[in-house]
Amino acid sequence: MYVLIHGGFHNNKCWHDVEQILRKNGKKVTSVLLPGHNETDIERLKDINVTTCVESIINQIGETDEKLTLVFHSMAGIFIYDTYKKIGKEQIESIYCVACCIPAAGETMSDILKGPLHSFASFCAGKIQVVKRFPKILALAIFGNGMNKKQREKLYSSLCGESTNLLFERINECKLETSIKWILPTKDRALNPKQQRVYMNNIGNIKSIIKLTAPHDVMISHPEEVAKILLEN
Repeated sequence: MYVLIHGGFHNNKCWHDVEQILRKNGKKVTSVLLPGHNETDIERLKDINVTTCVESIINQIGETDEKLTLVFHSMAGIFIYDTYKKIGKEQIESIYCVACCIPAAGETMSDILKGPLHSFASFCAGKIQVVKRFPKILALAIFGNGMNKKQREKLYSSLCGESTNLLFERINECKLETSIKWILPTKDRALNPKQQRVYMNNIGNIKSIIKLTAPHDVMISHPEEVAKILLEN
């Protein structure tokens, strides 16, 4: 079973095209929707943290004996350690990081972000607990650079609010005994390739790096390529 986990300021609509391709290839897929990341329960964002998000991931996977392929995008990188501990290495087939943000032990996302996202985090610090929606113009600039009109519409439909709690929560790592496969979008403006190399070093155990000439939201701009990687690796 494939478990697709979206990042910050997004909901699970960002995985729609990849999910459909996987299903057409006969695969079971769970596309996780993190708490508060839709239009109906945005107030829940005030109370979420890493623990509540990981609990939601586990609940949405449900009880199963199937081997799991976990796919994390962007901010979802901060959920990897606790999700791994909850599921257990025996049930995890593989882990994919798609342009993930992964602090070192004791760090927060705010500590390691650079560029526009660092400025955004700094602006929010101590002032804003919930951002109701990410600005479209900024999303296009850093998440969807180079997207065509249809892709931009999909990007906008997947945008949502976010809790700044997650930006400032310190991360406790654990030893991962499952190798990591990293999908690296080379045109990423949110988390540029140099930053991602730092995050790779933070998590370690990288088995392979697959580069795609794509923006940060590569699952929207290049769903066929992402699905092919997940199916073949």
